[in-house]
Amino acid sequence: MKMEFEHISVLAEEVVDFAPQTTQTILDCTLGGGGHSRRLLEKFPEANLYGIDRDAKALNATSDCLKNYKEQILLEQASFSELPERFANWGVPQFDYILADIGLSSEQLARPKRGFSFMHEG
Repeated sequence: MKMEFEHISVLAEEVVDFAPQTTQTILDCTLGGGGHSRRLLEKFPEANLYGIDRDAKALNATSDCLKNYKEQILLEQASFSELPERFANWGVPQFDYILADIGLSSEQLARPKRGFSFMHEG
C-alpha cells in the first residue's frame, strides 16, 4: 500500500553523524515522514524518541515508518508553541539530541488542498 505522505529526508547521514555517541533521549520537533527519526533509532537502538508534528498526515506516516520502535517512541500532533506543555506531560528532564528540521516538505506544498501551499488556494 502506497503511503499518502512521501518525503525524502535531506542530510540524513549528517543528522545522524552529528548526534552524540551517548544519545539516549531524542526529541524530533519536526517528524515529517519519520526518516530522520528512524535513522537515529537505527544508530541508537536503546534510545527513546519523543516527537511532534503539526501535520496529521506526516504524523501518521511517521507512526508507520517507526512501527518497529513502538515501545521506544511517543509521537503527538502539536506545534512548537505547545512544546513546554508537552515537556511537562512527558516528564523528561532533558534530551540528549534535539532535531528541528524547520520548513515544509515538497509533498505538503504540492497538494494545495492540504492548506500549506502559498501558490494555490487550499
